[in-house]
Amino acid sequence: MEGYKDTAVQSTSGAFVAMSTQGLPAYDRFDFWRSALPHMEMDLVDRSELNNFQAGVQRYVMANGVQFGHGLSQCSIISKYSRPQGEFFSLSLSLTGAGLMLTDDGGVQRSTPGSGLVVLDTTRPVTVVSENHTVIALTIPRAMVVEALGGERYLPQTGVFLPRTSGLSLLLAAHMHEVARIAGTLDVSAADTAVGAALDLALGAIRQWRQGQSIEEGFDRVILKAAQHHIRSNCGNPDLAVPEIARAVGCSRTHLYRVFAAVDLAVGDSIRAARMARAAFYLVASPDMPVQVVAYQCGYKNAAAFTRAFREEMGCTPSEYRRAQAD
Repeated sequence: MEGYKDTAVQSTSGAFVAMSTQGLPAYDRFDFWRSALPHMEMDLVDRSELNNFQAGVQRYVMANGVQFGHGLSQCSIISKYSRPQGEFFSLSLSLTGAGLMLTDDGGVQRSTPGSGLVVLDTTRPVTVVSENHTVIALTIPRAMVVEALGGERYLPQTGVFLPRTSGLSLLLAAHMHEVARIAGTLDVSAADTAVGAALDLALGAIRQWRQGQSIEEGFDRVILKAAQHHIRSNCGNPDLAVPEIARAVGCSRTHLYRVFAAVDLAVGDSIRAARMARAAFYLVASPDMPVQVVAYQCGYKNAAAFTRAFREEMGCTPSEYRRAQAD
């Protein structure tokens, strides 16, 4: 990163430090950005977009290691977490674009401007595919979260989860939006106060989520987990739909919709996300498998429909994705 500091845009507006790829040659921008974020592995989904890449962030770091940032990146990026440099929790809000998050246990979550807070444990293997993404993020050292929850055993079992949008979660989201809006006007004292308040809200919200686990693990939680498992296991069936899923988990269609909606998910989106996750796996793990066969294995009746859906979700064609991962 040192080699870029004279050409990349790095400036201070009050307490927040702004950094962007403006001023760098097109062929250097992505490498600079990757070197600035050592806690994750990062690559472009489509390397042919290299010259179009742009990114920037406004960030403030407190003395205790808590960070608040407001950033954007263009093009489709694939990021992989679980590196020694990053032991923290990230609480983020999407403003534009979308992110598809895949965990090592087969879980899939989608982050959009309407999905609310997303919590990411960066010590767990998580892959994020994002496209033209603008986010606000509060990054908290993992030790603080462990202390707030009362021990490691209370941490979420998956690397990504979307908490219920209620109570302190709503206050935190509103506060993060406001801090991002006025970031450029804050001096160090004001920034410490604003980001410190976000930290207090976040730790309070985390305690609320912990207290609500007994409810979440009730009947509806069991139905949700069973439905998600059924979707992942049967997403290769082109006729997979709500009636079959409801029958499989033993509830009505109306109740199934309600269970998914309670955690800001949709059944159709979950089916599509599971198919995309399976497709991404086959395209990389079986490089000789024809795209048409991948399409069939992922629940699409023809390659054209699969390619169209894949491009809409991932920002590139299946063949482009396979080539990018092979490089």
